[in-house]
Amino acid sequence: LDVYTFGLWGGFVLAPNTVASLAVKTDIVRVGREVAATSDPTVPIENDLITIKTEDHSVFVTTFGVERDTYNNRSFPTQGMKLDAKAGVGSSNAEPSLTSSAQTGSSTFKFFRFDVGGYVPITRTVSGFGRTAFSFGAGEALPLSYFSFLGGVRPINVLPGVFFPFYGLASQARFGRKAYFGAVGVQWEVKKDMFARFI
Repeated sequence: LDVYTFGLWGGFVLAPNTVASLAVKTDIVRVGREVAATSDPTVPIENDLITIKTEDHSVFVTTFGVERDTYNNRSFPTQGMKLDAKAGVGSSNAEPSLTSSAQTGSSTFKFFRFDVGGYVPITRTVSGFGRTAFSFGAGEALPLSYFSFLGGVRPINVLPGVFFPFYGLASQARFGRKAYFGAVGVQWEVKKDMFARFI
């Protein structure tokens, strides 16, 4: 499996801490499969009867997004808000992601993501926080890399898609074309550089 990615990105500042962006990206995935030269199960398959069949799949995407970030700390903020909204359209000649049947519909797809969260200080060491997000993708040709994944704390590099953390579920344990996520909690700075979160 070989993946080649080419992209262009441009952005401009809308306001302090707010950036609008436009991105164009192409992913080319080359899949190599071992194929036996015989379909007779009674015939032993020797190495010289096995060939490597390669297939190229491409995904072309144009995305527009708006991001705003006023957090006072990247890893453990205690105040501020963060917003990330993206919408895009694309075209894919990849096989359908969840079926083995031939793709007969349109090769185009679209997706949208909205994610906003914030922290509010309650005392010097305690902050309240909340986050809500949703995403959806439409189109028969929607690649798995644009599905929504729920579970774990951090995304996995393979098929990252749209990732939402969820304690209690294994990484990417749930996935689909759309997802909704919400959380509220309290963050406590136990001592310098040590934090505890209760969700």
